Amino acid sequence: MTVAGPASSPGLANPALLPLRHPLVSVAVVVAVTALAVAPIAFGRRLTALTGRPVGLRMDFRAEKLFPARDPRLAIHDAFADDFGRGDRTALILLRSPGVLERASMERIHRITEDLRAHPLADRDRVSSLSHVTYVRAEDDWLRVEPLFDAERVASGEAAWAPAAMADGLLDHPLYENRIIGRDADIAAFVVPLDPRSDTPRNRNAFAAWLHDYFAAEVQEGEEVHLDGIIITRHEVLQLMTRDSRTYYPVAAIMLLVILAIVFRSVLVAAITTVVVILAAVWTVGLMAAADIPLNLISTAIPVLIVVAGVGDAVHLLARHGQLIASGLAPRAALFEAVSEVSTACLLTSVTTAAGFLSLAISDVEVIREFGIPVGFGIMAAYAVTFLLLGPILLVVRPPAASPHGRTGLAHRFAAWIWRLVDGHAPRVIAGALLLTLAAAATLPLVRIESRMLGDFGPESRLVRTRTFTEEHFGGVSALELVVRVPRSGSVVAGGPTASATAIRGAGRTIDDEVLAAVDRVVSKMRGDAFRERGVLYVLSVTDYLKDMNHIFAERAPGSFRLPPSRDASAQFLLLYESATPSDPTTDFITPSRDAVRVQVRIRNLWTPEFFALADAIHDEARREVPAGLDVQVTGWTLMIQAIHESLAHNLLASLVIALAVIFGAVLLVTRSLRLSLLSLIPNLLPLLLLLATMALLGIRLRMVTSVLFCVVFGIAVDDTLHFVAALHQRRALGGREAVRAAVHETGAALVLTTVILSAGFGVLLLSTIMANRLFGALSGLTLIFALLADLLLLPALVLRLGGLGPPTPVADAKATGDPT
Repeated sequence: MTVAGPASSPGLANPALLPLRHPLVSVAVVVAVTALAVAPIAFGRRLTALTGRPVGLRMDFRAEKLFPARDPRLAIHDAFADDFGRGDRTALILLRSPGVLERASMERIHRITEDLRAHPLADRDRVSSLSHVTYVRAEDDWLRVEPLFDAERVASGEAAWAPAAMADGLLDHPLYENRIIGRDADIAAFVVPLDPRSDTPRNRNAFAAWLHDYFAAEVQEGEEVHLDGIIITRHEVLQLMTRDSRTYYPVAAIMLLVILAIVFRSVLVAAITTVVVILAAVWTVGLMAAADIPLNLISTAIPVLIVVAGVGDAVHLLARHGQLIASGLAPRAALFEAVSEVSTACLLTSVTTAAGFLSLAISDVEVIREFGIPVGFGIMAAYAVTFLLLGPILLVVRPPAASPHGRTGLAHRFAAWIWRLVDGHAPRVIAGALLLTLAAAATLPLVRIESRMLGDFGPESRLVRTRTFTEEHFGGVSALELVVRVPRSGSVVAGGPTASATAIRGAGRTIDDEVLAAVDRVVSKMRGDAFRERGVLYVLSVTDYLKDMNHIFAERAPGSFRLPPSRDASAQFLLLYESATPSDPTTDFITPSRDAVRVQVRIRNLWTPEFFALADAIHDEARREVPAGLDVQVTGWTLMIQAIHESLAHNLLASLVIALAVIFGAVLLVTRSLRLSLLSLIPNLLPLLLLLATMALLGIRLRMVTSVLFCVVFGIAVDDTLHFVAALHQRRALGGREAVRAAVHETGAALVLTTVILSAGFGVLLLSTIMANRLFGALSGLTLIFALLADLLLLPALVLRLGGLGPPTPVADAKATGDPT
């Protein structure tokens, strides 16, 4: 039957109709905006030179982008980095080979080290290895600090090399074992820092790639090599993400094209729709390039997310267009009517979805903000392109032959089955939803907001296997940093032993006997069984250097491996280290002004609660030992990454409150019904609760990537609610039951189709090599199904039993007078 409404005499009140009245102008606008979007992507360097500001698409995987910006611990970490350098510039390479102390092996290690030092991006003087590590020797009443293996002197016979004797001096020594040699003398380590003057994202990737290639060519039969460290991890993650992007971008586009072609029985319509959403992705990437918003660890998925999530508006328009043609309207009139009917609902759904993503802008983690803002824009771009371009094209494209159910027969039959279930069993549907809610709520205590380093990768990942090898055979690589510092503000930290007059005497007091003895006691306790059981693998401090030199100075007399007897002796020993070749190793552990001492603590890859419990225990132990006049701080890159998970709950709650407020306002704007607006919140909260329950039951922890999932799914799932509520409001003249029935029949097919398309689109992420992406794809599809059932089952049942439509409007004003299908 013909449906009365604006299509019969379309007015100018609805701006979405303007592109249909001026199609050439509309297409020209799309072409112009697309050209503007492509320009910063294609000509970024030229525009940067022209405008004097950064323009262009770039990648930024700096570690600091993962740190919570408002966390007070960030200032402590920055101060540590200023004093002791950044840990994310250093690569650790472990070469496992039998007999690394044999002369031939040492000569090879020396050659490799010289190659590493010669690389233009390496920090030449800080490259360390088994051959180049500093070693203290006593010679004619003099102490010399020089490289362990002098290849020229050994080759000429000036210096002897005795592997067994060297093993006795290196193994079970904190300066060497698990620092440059494995405990079984079968691992040689190379510590290779990037030159700070060359520290750019491009150079980091180039340096890491060169190290991979160099050692891949160097490793011999029977050997194995493992590359670790933040600079290596970042490079490998980038490689994985680039490889994934090349896989699932084209797969997502092809999958979308195939599904649309099957659903709407037209390859041409499917191709046009796919182009529409791809243009929205291009606009989004163009905005990122123009605004200098870089791609980061999670925003590389933005284009495929826009393509998948942005297709909903087009599906609703095409589905309604097909229904109206099947009901008897001519294609042109049906198009005007379809645009008039769905454009407002699509606008509201786009606004609420965008709001869900834009709410991520309140996060204090930069990578999350750089994800949410572009996606919010991209959702609005998809709406704009759909009605600016798809509508005008449909004016000239011949629609496929109409089917009895508007080209969506299977989805229509599913919606009809849903209605029969709701109509006959509304109280049971509500009771079942209530029981399901209670069961899901009971699992919430099992949800864990925690992660650990490389927690987004499965055990099969090379990154995880390397990290496991490093922990099992070389004392780990994840570090906590303990810093004992002279307060820079002049403040005094309460607690701890009372400082003596000597120990509170201004700058330089960290090398006072009392302070060094306290640090040494802390180091000894952290090497004890109690801390090892909690995850401590390796500890190193400036006190180890001082004790080693004192031991050599005393001609290795029994009991001489202890701190120097006086502050002056400590100062003299540090002065000797300053002359070390190629560089002073103690600069990594004490500042030149002697106002801060560092203790490096390498630990197992712990989950968040265990990690912070260990960090607190280390801080408390140090605070008990260190004089009260000094600050005690625990910091490090690992701590700042873990700090994200402490802020997740707050950020999630704030984003959820904002999104719920926007949804409530949107429904209230459409329906003018407070009751219906409140009822509409329920089917949007239930899928999130079921998602948490699923994660709890499967042991999936809530961390950064999975937390973003809530905003993604919540923003998209709201669309179903708003489309249903908008249709319900338009059919309110029919009265309660008939209005609900008409809304289910009218929107059900489109909601089913969008859910299928979205679930399949997110399912593309199952092809990813990164476990976090696979989880994201699987949980997204599952939660969208939860949302569909909540909107087509629970919400209609609630409206039938609790009302909320308000009084019926006169039939003359209604959009329909019967079954719209």
